[in-house]
This record gives sequence, structure tokens and C-alpha cells, in this order.
Amino acid sequence: MLETKILRVLPQVRRYSVKRFRSPFSFLPNETKHIFDEEKLTPEENKAAIPLKPNYDNLEKIHHEVINPEEVSDLVVKLNSNDILVSILSKDGYLFGDKNYLLTGTNKPTRFKATSILNSWCRIFNNQIKDLKEISPMQFWDPVVSPQISKAIEEYGDNFEKLFQETRALKNSKLKKHGDIPPSELVDMITVDNLSLYVLNNLSSIESLAAFVGFMRDHIEYYTVEGLSEILAKLTDICYRLHGDIDYELYLSVKQKHPGVIQKLPSDTIDKLANLLASKNWELSKELIQVLIKRDVCPSETTMNEFLLNFVNSDPETKLKELSFLKSAIFSRGVNELSLQIILTTIRNIHEFSKLIELIKTSSQCQLILSKYQHILFATLKRVTTNLPLQKAQFVRVLTENNVHVDNDLMRVLEN
Repeated sequence: MLETKILRVLPQVRRYSVKRFRSPFSFLPNETKHIFDEEKLTPEENKAAIPLKPNYDNLEKIHHEVINPEEVSDLVVKLNSNDILVSILSKDGYLFGDKNYLLTGTNKPTRFKATSILNSWCRIFNNQIKDLKEISPMQFWDPVVSPQISKAIEEYGDNFEKLFQETRALKNSKLKKHGDIPPSELVDMITVDNLSLYVLNNLSSIESLAAFVGFMRDHIEYYTVEGLSEILAKLTDICYRLHGDIDYELYLSVKQKHPGVIQKLPSDTIDKLANLLASKNWELSKELIQVLIKRDVCPSETTMNEFLLNFVNSDPETKLKELSFLKSAIFSRGVNELSLQIILTTIRNIHEFSKLIELIKTSSQCQLILSKYQHILFATLKRVTTNLPLQKAQFVRVLTENNVHVDNDLMRVLEN
């Protein structure tokens, strides 16, 4: 009874009922009642009713194509704030304010109609010239050799096949390659990797070096990537110091079997390897120098000279195409006598000539180069300028400011 009374006192929920009914709206097509006028036409009539596209050929073109700054090939141009300001203030937005200035890869002058576009373009263009650091010299260690191994190296001399068989280095490397040796036994085991380092420390002649390289080439598959990295570094250093040849076939074998090894080599080794390969295959040498520049490391002057010798007699277009990647190195290393001879033939206008003079002035050999090559520089100036009287005065001013005596023969040419 008590429960019944409590339930009566509590508020009750009123129940509602909803009548269900069908919607009078229908989304089924009713083609018989509602037909647009366009739907009464045939497809051909509909197509004919579309108006022709308007012709805007008579209007001034606002959009102008601008070449990608990373596709421009040159060796000396680095734009400064004055160049940018002159370009901005020029009537038609030409670079350097010169309507005749052609960027490489274009057949007509490039116009920069907007200041923001010019600033962005110049920034990307200049950023391709990276600040490169000098190469850190490689430090080598002398491995500790057991008396037995030392005796075997002395006993077998240049018979490396016999040496590597008798010391079980070749057999151990084969077992290691196929995973037939427990990891615990690998620590003190003689393999082709560590025995090769011992051998390299005891080579006494170019003939012995050539014989050992031949052995390496025949058994390259048994070397590990880590071992090859150390061995190539040591081998390259020996070849470089002996003014010998690096075995071209060995390099190709390593690159083919273990392509990642070259990327792991120290910068000092890559520089020396590029130097040794420059006279054999400049394209491979170029690949190695590009690895250095990607690491923000400047190739040595001797390596650059060896590489540039391949292009002394090349035409200007080939030089620009193949040597533009060296622009950062040229700016970091400065202009020397060989690089000047290469660059001079690529100069196409007065703006590039002015940039070359600026680059020469930053070189440690500035006075020597200006003095020794003043005749060739003036001949280049005559070839590219359209205002010789003004440029002659500027050229003489550069020479005198750098304490360069103007040659008597050149003085007579200037006075004419």
C-alpha cells in the first residue's frame, strides 16, 4: 500500500502519440511536366549556342616568364644591393637595367615587373653560392700487427694471393659473408679487411701497390662496406703521396659492388680521389667534387686545377654547362691563373666582366693576376663593351688602385 501511495505522489510522464504520414514531396524526375528550353535543343544546337572565346591578343601582356635562377649558368655573377636597385628603378625592369642582357638559357631579356619577384629571384640566385669550409686533413693510425702476421707479410712479399690464403683471411671473409661464423668469434679474426690495412702499412713501392690493388679488384666481393671505407682512404692517401695512379677499374668495381662506400669516405679522401681521377675520367671526378660541395667543403686548389685542365680548350658553352657547379668553389677559393683563363672565354657582356674584376680583387693573387694578364683582360673588355672610352678609364683606375703598373704597350693601346 505504501509503495502505491508513493507512486501516485511522484510526477507522471505524459505520453504523446505521433501520427505517421507520407511526405507529399517526390524527387523523382518528371520530364513530361518540367522541361527547360535548353533541354529541347539537340547537342549540336547546344554546342553552337556557346559564345566564342574572346581574343585578348591586342591587350598588353602582364605576365612575363622568368627563368628559374637555378637554371642560369655562369661563373662570376653575384648580385649586390646596387644591382638590385638599378634593376628595380629601370624603366622596363631589366636585370642590371640593360635590355640587351641575356641570362643563359633565354633568347630574350628577362623582365622583372614586380619588385618582390626580383628580390626573391636574386635571393635564390645568390644562395646557390655557398660558403665552403676547408678540408680537414685525414689522420691515419698504425694498426697493431701480431708477430705471426708481420712475419707472413714479410715472407710472402707481393704474393698477396698466397698471403691471404695462408693467413686464412680469405677463407674467414668468405665464411663471414655467408654467416657461417658466430659473432663472438669475429672480434679477433683475421679477414681481408684488417689484413689489407696491415699490408698497406708495409707497401714500399708503386709496383707492390699495383699488385695489391689487382688482388683487391679480384676479391672485391669479400670486403665489407666499413672495411672498404678505411682501405680506400688509406690507399688513396698512398697513391696521392707517391704521385701514382689510382686504379680506375678498382674504383669502378667498388662503385658497382658497394655504391654507398664513396658517400661514406672522408672529405680529404674524396678530394684526393677526385684529383687522381681527373685525368682519367673527368665525369667521375666531377661527381666526387659535387659530393664535397654538397657537404659545404671546398675542393683543394690542386684538385680544382687538375679538373679544370680538362676544359682549357673547350668552347664557352661547354665550360658554362659543365663548370657552373664549381661557382661556390671559385668564390671560396678565389681566381688563380688557370681558372682565369677558363673564365675569360665565358665572359659575354660588360656586367660579367665587372663581376670578374670584383672577384679577382678578392683573390690573394690579385696584384699578380692584374699585372700579368692586363693585356688579356683589356682585350676581353674591348670585346664585350659598347662604351670603350668610359670603360678604359674604369679599367686603368682598377689597376692603379691595386698598385699595378700599367704596361707601356698597354698604355699605347689605351691612348689610341
